[in-house]
Amino acid sequence: MKFKTTSKEIKEFVLSVSRAVDIKPSNPSLQGIYLRVVGGFCELIGTDLDLVIKAKFPVEEMVEGESLINSRVFSEVVRKLPVGDVVFSDLGNEVKIETKKTEYKLRKLEGKFPEYKALFPKENLFSLEIDKKTILDSLDRSTVVAEGFIPVTLKVIDENNLHIYSTNKDIGGGVEEVDINILGLDVGDVSNFEISFNPNYLIQGIEVLEGSKVYLRFSGNDKPAVIQGEEEKYKYLLMPVRTNQ
Repeated sequence: MKFKTTSKEIKEFVLSVSRAVDIKPSNPSLQGIYLRVVGGFCELIGTDLDLVIKAKFPVEEMVEGESLINSRVFSEVVRKLPVGDVVFSDLGNEVKIETKKTEYKLRKLEGKFPEYKALFPKENLFSLEIDKKTILDSLDRSTVVAEGFIPVTLKVIDENNLHIYSTNKDIGGGVEEVDINILGLDVGDVSNFEISFNPNYLIQGIEVLEGSKVYLRFSGNDKPAVIQGEEEKYKYLLMPVRTNQ
C-alpha cells in the first residue's frame, strides 16, 4: 500500500473515524483504524462494534493495499503533521508517513479487523431527512437529562414530525419536536416507529457529516441505523439500545 494525499485532508478523516475506537477494547484489533486503498480512494474505518464510522476520499494511489494502525498513535501523528503533501507507505510490519521535512514509522497492529461490512444492513425500510442543526440542538438539550448515558428515543409521530425524548428517573425528562421528511418507496405508515440510541454516539455521528441535512436510514427498530449527510464522504452505523420504557 502506498498513496499520497494532503495532511489537511487525512487529518480531518482520521480524527473523525477515531471517535468510534475504544482505547481499551477486549479485542486488541479494535484499537486500530483500518486503512484500505483501492481504485483511487482511501477508506478509513473505526469501530467498537456498537458503532462504525467509515470515511472514503480520493487519493493519489501508487500501490493498493490495506493496513491496521493503532488509532491513538495514528491520530496524534496526523494531527501534528505540517501543512502540505503526505505519503503513506506500507513497509510490512510498519507504516511510513512522509512529508517534505518529516518522516514517521506507526508499527501495524496484529490481528484481523472485524467483518464490519456484515453489520451494514443490505436494505433500508425508510429514511428520515432532518435539518442537521435542528437535530443537533435538540439532542444537545436532551443530553442534559440523559447525562450522557441514558438512551434518547426517536419516535415518528407522523410524516412531518419526530419526537426526541429521554427520561431520567432521578431528574425528570423532556420531549423535543423536530420537523422531518420521510423518504422511501411504498414504505407505508411508519407512525409510532421508535428507536433508542446512546445520545453521545448519535451526536458524534451527526457532527462529522457535511451539509445542512442529515439522513437517518432504518431497517427496523432492533437493527442498526445508517446515518449519512448530503455528501458521501462518511457513513456512520449505530446500534440501537434497549430501554425500560
